[in-house]
Amino acid sequence: MKANQQDNEVAECRKAAEQGDAEAQYNLGVMYQFGEGVPQDDAQAAKWCRKAAEQGNADAQNNLGLMYDRGCGVRRNVATAAKWYRKAAEQGHDWGQNNLGLMYKDGSGVAQDDTKALEWFRKSAEQGNAAGQNNLGVMYQRGRGVRKKYAKAVEWYRLAAAQGDATGEYNLGTMYKHGFGVKRDYTEAAKWYRKAARHGDTWAPRDLGVMYAQGKGVEKDIAKAARLYRKGTRLGDDLAAMNLADLYEYGRGVQKDYAKAMKLYRLAAERGSKDALFCLGRMYEYGRGVEKDVAKAVEWYRKAAEQGQKDAIKRLQKLGV
Repeated sequence: MKANQQDNEVAECRKAAEQGDAEAQYNLGVMYQFGEGVPQDDAQAAKWCRKAAEQGNADAQNNLGLMYDRGCGVRRNVATAAKWYRKAAEQGHDWGQNNLGLMYKDGSGVAQDDTKALEWFRKSAEQGNAAGQNNLGVMYQRGRGVRKKYAKAVEWYRLAAAQGDATGEYNLGTMYKHGFGVKRDYTEAAKWYRKAARHGDTWAPRDLGVMYAQGKGVEKDIAKAARLYRKGTRLGDDLAAMNLADLYEYGRGVQKDYAKAMKLYRLAAERGSKDALFCLGRMYEYGRGVEKDVAKAVEWYRKAAEQGQKDAIKRLQKLGV
């Protein structure tokens, strides 16, 4: 879009917003939220979304709820977020319904209530909202607010996945991998994990990597598994980091590199992995990538044991400490 044309559209939108047009107020808020034709400004985004929300604009109500939920342009307040989600949801806004369902599921800003979460997810899902469909599938899979029914979970995951929802694709892959609600099919599992990974799911690269490492549903290829673990690590998956570290420690599919293994174990430990704490202890105990130091090994084993890591507890007993 040419600059002059964009400037004119912003000016027209602002004029209408200042005259009290709710749709224009919402649109101007979105422009500030994403820096479209105006400097990005969360405070201004919240200001204009609030004006529209107070006039009953459902899109603005949901968006204002998100801003309170995330603390963007306003001080984070989950109770206020839930209030605005509810206003949008009660008008039939599919995203407002899904978001209110999440608040009930997690007990965030409202009293935790699986039955109400299920109700709002269902309303959202029945309108075709992919996130609502996936979340309704989760409730059926876990038996939250409803009797556990894997086949129903699969049904909703499949609807979400058909829309390209990465989480729905990942969950559908997991159902095929374990044979929950469908006949176990590793090839189908790999197919859906691949789609989910392509669409940005955090966990799919690691699980697809495991399938390549084991040769389940795909031709065994540990080098490809390593690439997928690397991708998962970049996305923040500590288990992917652990799997990649293991490959470097033992030279599977990659050249053995204790220093890289240590770096990845440390990264996973910083992200809260108790298994990584144990592995760091093992590296120090056997001098892999670091100078052998039993005292430091014990230190890491104790940190892992404090979190209930069973191998660390056994190792400490073996070492007599």
